[in-house]
Amino acid sequence: MNLDAAKSLDTKGWHQLANSLEYETRNLIDGSFTDAKSGARFQAINPVNNVILAELPPSGEPDAAVAYARWRHACVIRLLS
Repeated sequence: MNLDAAKSLDTKGWHQLANSLEYETRNLIDGSFTDAKSGARFQAINPVNNVILAELPPSGEPDAAVAYARWRHACVIRLLS
């Protein structure tokens, strides 16, 4: 969709567009989307109307993300030294 088309949307049009989108629900680690190692998922629920917004993997398995962040930090420090 180009900018002119987006500017012409009313509220209903924006809702229709939003409902047509597919959202990534996996964790982003090291530039790749990954599910939890356990395969578990939980529901994110809107507390106002109890509508399920998404099913997400728990991010309680931070080892891979932390290892990657430490590696990236070390690379940046080396580059700046």
